[in-house]
Amino acid sequence: MAECTTLESLLEMGFDRNRAEKAVAHTGNQGIERAMDWLMEHENDPDIDEPYVPPVGNTQGSAEPSSESPEPVGETDPTTEPDDSKQPMTDEEKKEQVKRLEELMRVKQEERREREQGQELLQVKQKMQDDEMKKLADQRQREKMEDRFFFFFFSGKFILFIFLIKLFELYDFFFFFFNIV
Repeated sequence: MAECTTLESLLEMGFDRNRAEKAVAHTGNQGIERAMDWLMEHENDPDIDEPYVPPVGNTQGSAEPSSESPEPVGETDPTTEPDDSKQPMTDEEKKEQVKRLEELMRVKQEERREREQGQELLQVKQKMQDDEMKKLADQRQREKMEDRFFFFFFSGKFILFIFLIKLFELYDFFFFFFNIV
């Protein structure tokens, strides 16, 4: 009964039967909200409008032999509700449920839009950080080159200065030596 209610609710909201059946089946009939989420997540799937085909193998309702004896007719499992306990919704209740679901759908779409914008913002922020790191690396490279230039430039002048001092010392030595002799 819940599957019919979920499926019928989706159909009343204007969803295509194939889409609604797929949503109910893929969410394991866990309610209208999950089915709506699944529909929003898969709305751009290329095969979304193709008829739903249940998987082959262990599926509910398949005719596989069971080792347990079948349940006698007329007896029901006490944990399940009888089918007639859920009364059909009135037009007013259907409209109210449609409004709630449309609002839920709008909220979910807004959340997805915000998530996508957040991801775009993170990508832009990451690119800016990468650019900043590249600028810092380039700046460090320039500073190293400048340091090397100044080191070689000034170390060359320093060597020339030492050479001149030694030359003057040698000159003084010879001048002193030859003046004495």
